[in-house]
Amino acid sequence: MSSSILKRTKLSERLRLEIRADASNLSNSVSFGAPTTDITSTTFGRIRNSTTSSSRKVQLGAKLYF
Repeated sequence: MSSSILKRTKLSERLRLEIRADASNLSNSVSFGAPTTDITSTTFGRIRNSTTSSSRKVQLGAKLYF
């Protein structure tokens, strides 16, 4: 789950400030890989790649328009 929050503020007639926060994997949920499906494999039914998702990331930014 990803989300963004944006706030625009007018500082004066010519200046504007934009503050932004972006987040990916906001709930920090794990996505497991697919299990091994080869029935003759010794690792049959096991999930070899424990996670296919990345950790939570948050990015903050600001822009000044003039």
